[in-house]
Amino acid sequence: MGKNQIQLIVLGAMMLVVTGVLVYQFVITPGKGAPGSAAGAPVDYRSQLIKAEMLVKSIPQQREEVARLGQEVDAYAPEIPMEDDQTWLSRQINKISGMTGMSDVSQRYQGSSVSDFKFEGELQEKYAEKAWEIRMKCGFHELGNFLSELENTSRFLEIKDISIEGNDPGGQKVVLLVQYLARRAATRAK
Repeated sequence: MGKNQIQLIVLGAMMLVVTGVLVYQFVITPGKGAPGSAAGAPVDYRSQLIKAEMLVKSIPQQREEVARLGQEVDAYAPEIPMEDDQTWLSRQINKISGMTGMSDVSQRYQGSSVSDFKFEGELQEKYAEKAWEIRMKCGFHELGNFLSELENTSRFLEIKDISIEGNDPGGQKVVLLVQYLARRAATRAK
């Protein structure tokens, strides 16, 4: 999704909220007076007018918030991976292993051939699975931290296989097979 599309969605959502509040205030609320009360009393209209004025005055603040959110999206844009970027997971693994204090981490790209999914037709043209094998030596606590950080990345990942060997005080040998779904490069231009 492009920056303009995100801004339009946020602006549209904000306008829907403002419209909903105005409809509630001017259409639904006036008819809910108690029996015998003056539903159309000037005091009710005055309070509704004050509420509407407050909403109108908040529009510049809402626009500033939309602009701020747009700037945040722009700031995070370099971290959002290209859909067909094969090195994305490698960069994430390096970053996470450094954060969690992992040692002896090695990784190898397995390509797109390892797949349990049976894509057909249009799906097969648009998507491919990328697979990585990650080898490391760590304790169970470090492995838990590593997996937690890996799951918090900006893509949906699936750990297809995990093997843990040894009972060494310095850490166990761990092998992970991680897959993620990626859009093929040719479909991005469409």
